[in-house]
Amino acid sequence: MPSFATRRRLNFPWAFGLHRLALSLPAEQAKRYVYILRSNSCPWRHYVGVTLDPDRRLVAHNAGMSPHTLKYRPSSIIVVIRFEDDARAFGFEKYLKSPSGRAFAKKHL
Repeated sequence: MPSFATRRRLNFPWAFGLHRLALSLPAEQAKRYVYILRSNSCPWRHYVGVTLDPDRRLVAHNAGMSPHTLKYRPSSIIVVIRFEDDARAFGFEKYLKSPSGRAFAKKHL
């Protein structure tokens, strides 16, 4: 059975219809974005994710389509970083979710 990260990589875009966006964009425009959300109701709460369209993903978070940010709505994007390839984007997301990555983000935000 594939690992959680592999399943997430394979299933995540399909969950919100983002695969259609990726297929409709030319290859040079289909970039991945790592984003950090901050809850407006609880400013000490942050969420890190990867997407093809940060604006559409923020709308999905604020609409309650993500169980991880549901209790802390509404949120706003505080950082968006574009990556040229999927492996680097998913690797950086994984780093930001690690203890040292959280410390890095806290220090630089």
